[in-house]
Amino acid sequence: MTSHRPERSTQNVRPLSEADLRTAALRYLARFATTEAHLMQVLLRKIKRGLGSGAEAEQLEAGRDMAVRVAASCQRMGLVDDRAYAMGRARRLQAEGRPLSRIARDLAGRGVGAEDVAAALASLREEEGAGRDLDFAAAATLARRRKLGPYQIRGDRRDPVLRRRAFGVFARAGFPLDLARRVLDAESVDALDALLDET
Repeated sequence: MTSHRPERSTQNVRPLSEADLRTAALRYLARFATTEAHLMQVLLRKIKRGLGSGAEAEQLEAGRDMAVRVAASCQRMGLVDDRAYAMGRARRLQAEGRPLSRIARDLAGRGVGAEDVAAALASLREEEGAGRDLDFAAAATLARRRKLGPYQIRGDRRDPVLRRRAFGVFARAGFPLDLARRVLDAESVDALDALLDET
């Protein structure tokens, strides 16, 4: 038997005040790091839930104005910092074995502006050293994490089925075929490490 949630009546619903919204924002930020754009989405969802399905356009617009003020206030207080968020997330994604193009796309999808995305990628390049091929290093990390190529411990890595699956893992992660091949064709972990040292 499925239970259906009753439709929330718009009668007797107290609209959220700006103070309510600020409290909700602070509670959210105490639990999660986020961008200003994502915080706005969270606050707008809260406003829509509070108003119910019969909300009028004017109420939604007033709620949006409140959300803009609260999110901007959180940004001014340093509780939301898109650049710091972008740098932290970029480092985490790179450590997971993601290529720079996927990192950039992920950050943009989370509402990080182009300037902050560029700064995060520049910071990664600076931390790793000028001239280092970060995508190759990320591909090697992915191989290590997924036990592919020289890290493979089961089966014959030259087996066409296993090799096709390995290429699929790299393709889904966003790596080009030639980069995946360089990692998968490394004779050993030491050989791969030597290639990484050369980049």
